[in-house]
Amino acid sequence: MFLKDLHHPNICEALFAYAEEYEQRYSLVFKFHSYDLEKILYPRSNNHTSTPKPQGAQVQFPGSKLENWIWKGFLGIIDAVAAVHDPQNSVTSIPKSNSHRLVGGHFDIKPANIIIDDNGVFLLTDFGQAYFKNVKIGEESNLTIKAGTYNYRPPPRYSRERAEQTDNVETKNKWTRAYDIWSLACVSVEIIAFIIEGVDAADKFFEERQLEDAEDFGKFWTGSNDAPMLKKCVQTRLDRYKSLGDKYLNRVVKQIEDMFKINELVPITAKARLQSFSASVEVDRYMFRADDDDLVGGAGTFKPFEKMYVRCDIPTPAFIHV
Repeated sequence: MFLKDLHHPNICEALFAYAEEYEQRYSLVFKFHSYDLEKILYPRSNNHTSTPKPQGAQVQFPGSKLENWIWKGFLGIIDAVAAVHDPQNSVTSIPKSNSHRLVGGHFDIKPANIIIDDNGVFLLTDFGQAYFKNVKIGEESNLTIKAGTYNYRPPPRYSRERAEQTDNVETKNKWTRAYDIWSLACVSVEIIAFIIEGVDAADKFFEERQLEDAEDFGKFWTGSNDAPMLKKCVQTRLDRYKSLGDKYLNRVVKQIEDMFKINELVPITAKARLQSFSASVEVDRYMFRADDDDLVGGAGTFKPFEKMYVRCDIPTPAFIHV
């Protein structure tokens, strides 16, 4: 009912919930879609070749390698995560309070949990790990939940309190919403690799992460729990993408590096990342200027119009308003 109330265009529709007798839990049933991001990024592993082909998408990042429907679709997922993190910005039925606010987290963001409908709309699904909690305004949002999928899990220092493995949800690890920010950064790099380097890039990137530290499978960090660091192969890719001379891509990669911060817990919100990623690239107006054109702009912009000739091929009388 809460997800339905949230009603976000990039959250998959929850149809109903049912109680399981064996594990004493509730499970959610979502609307089925045949595509998901994992099938696109890892076609070899999924024996999947065809993908949706959205038509007529508006150009948002002209000249950038990330002017791509997959990247722009993923921005909708970041927006969905922002809504989950601060649901009171989206759900009017939540009572307002001067002392507390409702916060949430997904805690299992990965390509397989990002499905894509036939129109190419990206939808966040699988809220089995999600957790919502009222916290005092100004206090840290520690959410009591077991960590999600291993490869997209941040270092343990993102967990404010550690507990032994237990089935008691009240004594499990307490994670902050920074968990989701880390997971979004992981998926972002996989998407960029796929867009820039081709269909086998995500598989190759996964193998690189495995080879760097064979004991930790394909996660993005290595080292001890007390002294974690971003894997060298991850940073090497980020550095390579920054060197391509793509202004928008360079901005995105720098934001991703901030999302991966391990040694300092800087408050980074999904909403702030979305605003930065969604901002269009700066376009040089000179690229639209002919040799005999006046450049219109800056202080006194109205003055150049005084010497501009206007041809009007419609019957007179006609009025031209500038």
